[in-house]
Amino acid sequence: MKERETDKAKERSREGDRTKAKRATTAQLTFLRLLSLFPITAERSGAAVKLHNGIQDMVKRTYEVIYETVRKIPYGRVATYGQIADLSHLPGRARLVGYALYRVVEDDDVPWHRVINAQGRVSESPVRYGNDHLQRVLLEAEGIPFRPNGSIDLKAYRWQPDITEFLSP
Repeated sequence: MKERETDKAKERSREGDRTKAKRATTAQLTFLRLLSLFPITAERSGAAVKLHNGIQDMVKRTYEVIYETVRKIPYGRVATYGQIADLSHLPGRARLVGYALYRVVEDDDVPWHRVINAQGRVSESPVRYGNDHLQRVLLEAEGIPFRPNGSIDLKAYRWQPDITEFLSP
C-alpha cells in the first residue's frame, strides 16, 4: 500500500517537474542555448558570480556581432534571420538573432526592420506592441513593396553581401 502511494507521489513529482520545464521562459531557454554555444570554466570561489558575469559578457559580445552584421544591410534590402545568423558565424541560430533584435532600442543605429523571416514576411509577435506594423511601414518607406499576401519578393530584395567580408581572420 505504501509502495503505491510512494509511486503515485513520485509520478506527481515527475509531472510537476515536466510542467515546470514547459514553463521555462524564453530568457531561460536562451541562457541554456548560450551555455551550449560557449565553453565555460569557473573557479570554485565566487563561481556563480563569475559564471553569471561571463555569460552576460558572452551575450553582449554575441549580440554585438549580430548588430554589426545587421548594420551592413543596405537601404532598400532585407535579410532573413537565418542569413544574419550564418553571416554572424552562428549557423542554425536564427532565433537568437530574433532575441538580439528584440532588444534593440529606438536610439540605436541598428536597422532591425530590415531583417525578416525566411518566407519573406514580417514575423509577428504579440509582445512587440505594434512594431510589426512599424517594421512594414519602415520597409515600405525604403521602397520595398509587399505582395498582397504580406510577403516580400526575396529574389528581388534580399541582400547578397560579399561573403569574403564575413570570413574569419
